[in-house]
Amino acid sequence: MHAALAASPARLLGVSLYDVLGEVRQPNMPGTVDEYPNWRLPLPASVAQIRADPRVTRIVDLLSAARPLPADPAPAQE
Repeated sequence: MHAALAASPARLLGVSLYDVLGEVRQPNMPGTVDEYPNWRLPLPASVAQIRADPRVTRIVDLLSAARPLPADPAPAQE
């Protein structure tokens, strides 16, 4: 999925840490208010663990290779 997104012509690309880390709980359950902790689900790892996670490294490497930063970015237009 991430390789297909990286190959797309989209100018903005978002990656969900929930997906990369394999979190099966859905962070937003439509149609619920009080019975589900919408938008309050913590990630299943600390920041240090996320940075060291090989799944995260794999996605970062994939996206970096598919979308390298320009060597000499164009100056901002005024």
